[in-house]
Amino acid sequence: MGQDRLFLHPVLCWLLRPGRQMLVLYSSGRFGKRLAMKQRPLDRYLSRLIWLGVTPLILVAAGMATLSVMEHREDMRERAVFLVNDAVADVDNYLDARIKALGILADSSFADSPGQWHQLYDLARDFHNNFGSPVLFADTGDPMQMLFNTRVPFGTALPPVPRPTGHAAAPTALETRAPAVGDTFTGPITGTTLVAIAVPMLRNGAVRHLLISPMDASEFQVRIAGLELPGGWSLSLIDGTGQVIAQNPSNSPGAGLPNGSWVSVSEPIGFAPWTARIDIPEASYNALFWREAFALLIVIGLAILVGVILGSAAGRPVIRQLQALALSTPGGAPSPIKEISQVQDRLEKDFRHIQESEQRHRELFEANPHPMWVYDLETLEFLEVNDAAIYQYGFSREEFLDMTIKDIRPSEDVARLLDNVTKVTEGLNDTGSVWRHRTKGGRLLDVEIMSHFLLFKGRRAELVLAHDVTEEKRAKRLLKDHARQQLLVARLGQLALSVDSVDEVIESACEATAEGLSISFSRVVLFDFQRSAFVMTAGQGWSAGLVGLDLVDRAEIARALAVFRTSEPLAADDVMSDYRFAESDLIKSHNIISGADIMIGRADKPLGVLGAYSDSPKRFSEQDIRFLQGVANTLAAVIERHQSHEQLNYMAVHDAVTDLPNRLLMTDRLDVALHHAERSGMKVALLLIDLDRFKNVNDVFGHVLGDRLLHEVGQRLSHCVRADDTVSRQSGDEFIVVLPEIEEEQDAARIAEKIIRVVTRPFTIDGQEILLGVSVGIVCFPDNGEDSETLLRNADAAMHVAQGLGRNRYQFYSPEMNERALELIGLEGDLRFAIERDELFLVYQPQISLETGEVIGFEALVRWQHPVRGLISPAHFIPVAEESGLIVDIGNWVLKTACCQYVEWMDEGLVSGTIAVNVSAHQFRQPDFIDTVEEALIRCGLRPEHLELELTESVVMHGIEDVLCKLEELDQLGIKLAIDDFGTGYSSLSYLKQFPLFRLKIDQSFTKVLPEDLEGGAIAKAIIQMGHTLGLEVIAEGIETSEQRQFLQALSCDSGQGYLFAKPLSVKECPGFLRNFRESSVKS
Repeated sequence: MGQDRLFLHPVLCWLLRPGRQMLVLYSSGRFGKRLAMKQRPLDRYLSRLIWLGVTPLILVAAGMATLSVMEHREDMRERAVFLVNDAVADVDNYLDARIKALGILADSSFADSPGQWHQLYDLARDFHNNFGSPVLFADTGDPMQMLFNTRVPFGTALPPVPRPTGHAAAPTALETRAPAVGDTFTGPITGTTLVAIAVPMLRNGAVRHLLISPMDASEFQVRIAGLELPGGWSLSLIDGTGQVIAQNPSNSPGAGLPNGSWVSVSEPIGFAPWTARIDIPEASYNALFWREAFALLIVIGLAILVGVILGSAAGRPVIRQLQALALSTPGGAPSPIKEISQVQDRLEKDFRHIQESEQRHRELFEANPHPMWVYDLETLEFLEVNDAAIYQYGFSREEFLDMTIKDIRPSEDVARLLDNVTKVTEGLNDTGSVWRHRTKGGRLLDVEIMSHFLLFKGRRAELVLAHDVTEEKRAKRLLKDHARQQLLVARLGQLALSVDSVDEVIESACEATAEGLSISFSRVVLFDFQRSAFVMTAGQGWSAGLVGLDLVDRAEIARALAVFRTSEPLAADDVMSDYRFAESDLIKSHNIISGADIMIGRADKPLGVLGAYSDSPKRFSEQDIRFLQGVANTLAAVIERHQSHEQLNYMAVHDAVTDLPNRLLMTDRLDVALHHAERSGMKVALLLIDLDRFKNVNDVFGHVLGDRLLHEVGQRLSHCVRADDTVSRQSGDEFIVVLPEIEEEQDAARIAEKIIRVVTRPFTIDGQEILLGVSVGIVCFPDNGEDSETLLRNADAAMHVAQGLGRNRYQFYSPEMNERALELIGLEGDLRFAIERDELFLVYQPQISLETGEVIGFEALVRWQHPVRGLISPAHFIPVAEESGLIVDIGNWVLKTACCQYVEWMDEGLVSGTIAVNVSAHQFRQPDFIDTVEEALIRCGLRPEHLELELTESVVMHGIEDVLCKLEELDQLGIKLAIDDFGTGYSSLSYLKQFPLFRLKIDQSFTKVLPEDLEGGAIAKAIIQMGHTLGLEVIAEGIETSEQRQFLQALSCDSGQGYLFAKPLSVKECPGFLRNFRESSVKS
């Protein structure tokens, strides 16, 4: 019985209702805290105790059931993994056999030559017969040209097929340069679902052709149909697009059911972008789980029912005793129950003690010099305040008592306040924390709070003492801010010295500005002197997309210019009161309240503006302005150093005349492009461009205009290429264009055609219209060289070939060009000594009158008998002589030798007509050409009327005034003048009328097509008629048949020469020919 009393005493105190005054006062003790707890019926507590005893047993049962379910599910999943791996292995082996067979075809040497493709076709037919799938042999273009298809005989013309996209086999094989299996597709003819295997034919690391073998997807249905699956399970083979290729069973709905109906296990196919997947019905997967869960629910329900029944039965006697204790009143008759009487005595003593303590504490509360108050923890209402609080906060006592503690807090601190109240309610006192309070006048105070929980007039409350630390905290904050700002400036300076990236320093300056001033917005605006624009180079807090753009807001530009003009900081604590800030849409759109702008740079060299802005009220102190100035000075030093460095670097790698990359930068970019192309398998093209006739521009107009012309050429070239391409000036009138990442040579050809079009358009500089020609040599990596030096050398060879073929054209490089170039270099060296070594000699082709059949003269033709190379054709060495300038010496030698030889024949009575000598453009343009001709005539003793000089149309049409002057001098000497190869150039008839010509020579290209070619005949007729109209004789060269002679004679052509009459004859052969020809003419 004594033990029962010891137990009942605390229980009675805990469970008494808190409505009576004596019990309320007693709640300030340990038992009072228990009274504050939520009250529940005793039988409920007893039921819970019983339930707690049963709970471990329920948990053990639940754990065993869960373990059983997990083991069951793991067994099913392991079996599914085994089955899906078996299916993957089967499909991979099936595909591997076909890929290896196609790989053997791809490695066959028969694929390297079109002449052996029929043998490759036979091998592919064997594959078709063995595997049942056709083989397509295609190129790599787009569209792809089918070269053969084993479905049809070899040689059948096949149409091009567009290259498929996505995860198809062909593009994947081209991209990876490895065999590939694609996703399913529908056959265009059969309409069946097909799968393709593509194997690339690699030669020197590049894909030359593709072998493609399409197969029916139904073959995979056969492969997986043989796998035995548990009841209700399904196996699916799915491609990369989600298309089901095959299923086991074939009518399984697993792949099409919504998510949640099936549990799936999948594995990727090794040789294809497919997946093999086992689908297990979720009902089968979870069957054991539901059985175990149902049994567990039954056990839990029975345990709850037993706990409720037993708890109610055990608690009923105790409840009756507690109800009797609750009905007793303080000061009344003692309870007949000893334990309840003892509780009543204890409560009365504590009540008197609390009354005395409250009186003492009230006196201390009112007299305290620091603000103090008591507030209700439930309603947060002020219950009592002292005079110090009324004085410091400005509210009257009545106003305080109508407020809550939230009313003296800023709205942003209320959430923290409520969290703190919750902690106090849980028994944690708030001691030493600092809060912000708002006075009646709106001023914010920083106060340090000390508090303690108490019961005040029956209400759960907290006693608070507030110590004003506003000024103390402000002083500490200023000192801390200054130290932080100094540290940020120092770190920014260290960063500026340690990194090369000015952008990194500028970005760090924005971050330091925002951090040092505790603001949301900062920016660096730099002035672009080339474009006369302000650019927001970096920033913090601004809307996405603004950083990196030009300032377009007029107010922003005006404010930046104002800072430049005054070189003074511009700050506004309230931007709406300063028109320079208020008119900015950027300021308004970001809800900025305070801001400051500081110039970056010196007054004589402003670079930009450093801006600091806040979306909350902020006063920019002198300390803040000094901090901003420190950041701006650091930025100015970094930017000036960077600009100087960039200018030096730019000058080192750019051409001063055209502002294009020079050879150094071009070579570096070319090397980078070559390395990238080597990894990616793409091509790189290099175009070497030479300006024709540019030297004449420099000679006539001077180097100043020439430099401007080069700059304009560079601009036009830059507009012809992509942004990633490089246009570079090498030296003089040569430019180079680097085209990285091109797919085929035709891409370079299109650029070359565009360059020729734009460069050959007239240039107008200082009122002068200037025409240029252009020759372009093209090389491609890796076909024409694997390093920059080789590519440049080969491009130069190709460019010279383009020049030799007529200029204003482009030429791709071929290996023969270098051989030709070496040969030409050797020829040039030997040609320099050919005259001295007496290796040159002349042959003479007779010219015959078509009317009389008489010899009317000879044409002297130069030949070269090389001591090692043998007889060299003029077509080989004359271009070398013209390019090297040796043609002048050779032409003078031919002129003198021919004149002297003709004099000998005339003295022998063999000839009486003219000796025709060809004159090159270089020779004719020599200032002393007339003197050279006169000297030859005098030295040999040949009368001028027996000399005929043949000039091409291009010679007489270049520099009309100078040409006309020389022709008239020659005519006055009595020398006959002829236009050679007439009809192949662009002669102007108005000029031809002015020239003192004697004869026109029809080019052999027109003669050789006569008389069959009507167009050639019409041209020959027109030339003859025009010549006769102008009073000129007409001679045709290249006559080889009697039909040609008769046709020309019918057109009234005066004379001719060619193999019909005689080949070019040596000096020794000519006398015999003349005697024989004369005798045959007499007999006829």
